[in-house]
Amino acid sequence: EGSRLLNKQGSVGVISIAGSLTNGSRGYGNYMTTYNEIREAMIQAAADPTIKTILLDIKSGGGSVQGLSDTADLVRKVDAKVKPVHSFSGAAMCAAAYWLGSSARRVHASSMADVGSIGVIATHTEYTKMLENDGITPTVIRSGAFKGLGSPYEKLSDKAEAVIQAQVDHMAGIFDNYIADRRGMTVDAFKKKAGEGRVFVGQQGVDAGLVDSITTFDALVSKLESAGSKQP
Repeated sequence: EGSRLLNKQGSVGVISIAGSLTNGSRGYGNYMTTYNEIREAMIQAAADPTIKTILLDIKSGGGSVQGLSDTADLVRKVDAKVKPVHSFSGAAMCAAAYWLGSSARRVHASSMADVGSIGVIATHTEYTKMLENDGITPTVIRSGAFKGLGSPYEKLSDKAEAVIQAQVDHMAGIFDNYIADRRGMTVDAFKKKAGEGRVFVGQQGVDAGLVDSITTFDALVSKLESAGSKQP
């Protein structure tokens, strides 16, 4: 069965990646795309001899960290060993979606597309007041000092906040290093110029070093198809 994400425009295999990125088995329309679906589409496009170039058409503000690295690695391997892979966004290529897009050999965007938002965010929600109002008093019992820190059934302690912050910082460091390497910058230069969660629009992304060209989807497909027809 063919991937729902993959369609062919001449010799260009377009993989549509829209909505929140998750590590599930199957997404839903333009609201959610899973990493498994992206990998399946990549493999199908790589194996199709009529497809000369793969284009990731991204419309996503980001998503889950789990599953992202493996999917990005596949994009890089296909580009390096099988056929060229480019990425494009006419809407948003942010956070996890930018990690994915930057794994292609070149990143393209429209003049009004958002790119960047490179960083990690975690949200803690606790329900103690709501439960108290309902006459419910939960008790959290641990086997160790760090087990289940950040439970929604108790107030966030300083220790739990410090642990969560350390995890966020660790993941952000991996993210920063990956993007800096892909875009040919030092980590310090990247953080000063394009990091810290900044979001850029169109040409701003080019100036920040995150985007290679400003174009339209149709113009890019036409250019890639022309280049693909000249490949042996």
